[in-house]
Amino acid sequence: MAIANASKNTAVTHIPLPETLLTSHPIRQHFAPSVRQAGINKIEAQLQTLETSADSSSTYSLLGCVVDYAARLAGQAVIGACTVLEQELHIRATGDATRLSVHAQIESSSSRYAIYQCDIFAEEADGRRLIAESQGTLLKRPAAV
Repeated sequence: MAIANASKNTAVTHIPLPETLLTSHPIRQHFAPSVRQAGINKIEAQLQTLETSADSSSTYSLLGCVVDYAARLAGQAVIGACTVLEQELHIRATGDATRLSVHAQIESSSSRYAIYQCDIFAEEADGRRLIAESQGTLLKRPAAV
């Protein structure tokens, strides 16, 4: 899959997204994700909840899953196939939002690591509300032998 993203210089960049991450990530058990924009070092996705029965004890886990998905998609174009090595997740608010949007961006990278920043918003009738932020490190996966 490739997503077109118009950059500031009006050129269109096609970013290949990993099909396996898009189709098999555990996020699909709780959300119907759709990628809105993908750039060289960032991704924006919208997530429609599939169920609203999640209790507050699972909120941290669900938001962690959202961060994992978005950060790995953003890191793919920068360092290749990767996994979240560590993350800090700060939950600002919870609620009954049925639609979320997530923005992840790579702040810096080397050949094996990338540092990401991720923001999660609740999409509500009166606009977007920041509900969580995350920062962390991605580690490039070794090539398959």
